[in-house]
Amino acid sequence: MASLATNTERCSSPLGMEDKSILDSAITASSEWDINHGANNARIYHMAGGSRKGAWSARRSDKEPWIQINLGKIVEVTKVGSQGRQEAAQWVTKYKVSYSTDGHHFTSQNQEYFGNKDQNTLVINDLIQSIKAQYVRILPQEWFQVASMRVELYGCVSSDCELTVVFFLFFFGEEPVDGGYSAWGPYGECSKQCGGGEQTRRRTCTNPPPAHGGKNCAGLGPELSTRECNTQNCPIDGGFSNWLEWSDCSATCGGGSRARSRKCDNPVPQYQGKNCVGLSLETEDCNEEECPTNGGYSAWEPYGECTKTCGGGKQYRERTCTNPPPSAGGKDCDGLGPSKTSRECNNQDCPVNGGYTTWSKWSECSAKCGGGTRSRSRECTNPTPQYGGKDCSDLGPKTQEEDCNKDGCAVNGGYGPWGSWGECSITCGKERGIRTRVKSCDNPAPENGGKDCSGLGPDSETKPCVPLLKKCPVDGGWGEFGEWSKCPVTCGGGEQIRKRYCNNPKPEGDGKKCEGDQQETRECNTNKCEPEWRPVGCFMNTVRALGQILERVGSKSSISARYAACTSAADNEGVTLFGMDDRRCWTGEKAESTFSKYGTSDQCLDARKVPLSGGEWNKKGCYINKGPILALPDSFDDTVENYQGKENILEACTKKAEDSGYKVFGVDDKNCWADKSGKNKYDVYGESSECRKGSGSEIDGDMFVYRFEQRKSNSGTDDTYNGRMKQ
Repeated sequence: MASLATNTERCSSPLGMEDKSILDSAITASSEWDINHGANNARIYHMAGGSRKGAWSARRSDKEPWIQINLGKIVEVTKVGSQGRQEAAQWVTKYKVSYSTDGHHFTSQNQEYFGNKDQNTLVINDLIQSIKAQYVRILPQEWFQVASMRVELYGCVSSDCELTVVFFLFFFGEEPVDGGYSAWGPYGECSKQCGGGEQTRRRTCTNPPPAHGGKNCAGLGPELSTRECNTQNCPIDGGFSNWLEWSDCSATCGGGSRARSRKCDNPVPQYQGKNCVGLSLETEDCNEEECPTNGGYSAWEPYGECTKTCGGGKQYRERTCTNPPPSAGGKDCDGLGPSKTSRECNNQDCPVNGGYTTWSKWSECSAKCGGGTRSRSRECTNPTPQYGGKDCSDLGPKTQEEDCNKDGCAVNGGYGPWGSWGECSITCGKERGIRTRVKSCDNPAPENGGKDCSGLGPDSETKPCVPLLKKCPVDGGWGEFGEWSKCPVTCGGGEQIRKRYCNNPKPEGDGKKCEGDQQETRECNTNKCEPEWRPVGCFMNTVRALGQILERVGSKSSISARYAACTSAADNEGVTLFGMDDRRCWTGEKAESTFSKYGTSDQCLDARKVPLSGGEWNKKGCYINKGPILALPDSFDDTVENYQGKENILEACTKKAEDSGYKVFGVDDKNCWADKSGKNKYDVYGESSECRKGSGSEIDGDMFVYRFEQRKSNSGTDDTYNGRMKQ
């Protein structure tokens, strides 16, 4: 066992984590995030490098992590120092300390020490009481992000006389036997292939083992021994240095070459290492571009045609920069003179042809109506013809004449005789109508702007008349359709009707009645009636009448959530019967035949019907779920005990059963039970009277069973068969 002690002289020297006098093999942990977050990273001031991270880090799934240091012998420890992870924001904010002299039986101080608030600040805590031990564990209690630490232990190696023992051991019976070491075991493998490694061997305090209060082997020397091994130098393969700069190109244009070299001295090969592989000299082409050529003009082309035939024109000639053309950056011909020249030509005066002035205004017409004539003229002075130019004879006549006032003289219109009287404006009823007659303005008709007959009186007149029929016929018209009738069923297909009436308007006299149908029909609620879950009852599940876990619903906070999870799991898995307790949804290969083989129970939670799409979960009762083969062997959730309240357990199991496709499940206080085969075996061991409020008890081996059953449609048909869901 370990000892608690007070030191008469305070000791606080580092015990070997930073200076590595404590070997990597002496540092162990409850878990490691991976090989790069290993326990050997837990040394104070350790720095990340290569693939190694900057601290020991426990796995996130490790809920009670610890880092353990084997000091190699009994040592007095007075302080603990800690840092967070050097290269990431992870640290332990609170921790506890436990200790042991044999590495098997640990004593805890039950004191919580404050740890770190950042990555690299060293926080040192004085232990509430120094400890004398060979093994010390640091147990993180709270941490930021991930439990990551670097630690150092402080204290001193003390003899028994330097300690004031604060407890006494009394033995009654046989004499104490002090422990003795066994022979050293063989050395292990060397830690390195070359360059100097370590081998470790071990001996145990078993020759004899301490007994009856006798001393252990702490005072007889270390348990571990190390020695150097493979001290020969490791082979060093040669490596090339960087390439030197390229040499100058052998030509400035038209193509040359250049070279560069490197040496096998980075490093030089030693101790039978390999020589460098590859070229030490390489060449490449350079300045491959063509050398420049300046351009030169070709000979002048002949002059072209004159731009005018008289009055002074110009002729042009050109030359091109093609003798030779410039290339590869050579100069063009801009500095060699112009590429185009001109000269005057055809400077004699040009003939001027005569042109007419604009026409004069037309003369007055020779008659006011019935047809006359008028004329106009122009002169050949725009311009006057010169230098042998043509006169205006080819440009048309000098004078023009045209007809005018061709319209006939005006004729005023006159009325013809009255026409016959028209039909009466009303054909039926008691009201009087009118008859009309008209006359036309065609005797004569107005012409050539003559006046119409509007000044001679109206062209129509009326007189009253009596209709031949005393009563008018009215054809009937349909009104709007009324509302659809209520559908007689909620699923499976029904029929709705709606009506209209011949009242818009009603038929009267000899009027026609309305044509077409008075009512129309349509289908309604044609959706298929879905199956539903129904609770079966509470059944014993001690030895798992339902042994297969359909869903774990322990994390659900309410019974409705667990119930929904169980029913969802049952639906997804195709299970037709499952059980639910407060942690899991249970089923089994033959759930419908085994769920009740251990009997019913009255310990289950009160089950509520939870309507689902097309169905609901109904109680089957309390059944026994224990025996060599569980009635519902599959626990589809074993975490329901984490939920508060049995209603929440049922809710979680129901939801999980639905998610997993189970149609039957059983519930106890820790599991939801079901059977993947979906068979009706939940009652194979009989009913139980131990269920309470719709849930069984895992310890008593009972469960309350629920089964998903299809709803009945409103038409009176039953879509369930022997309590099982129709396929």
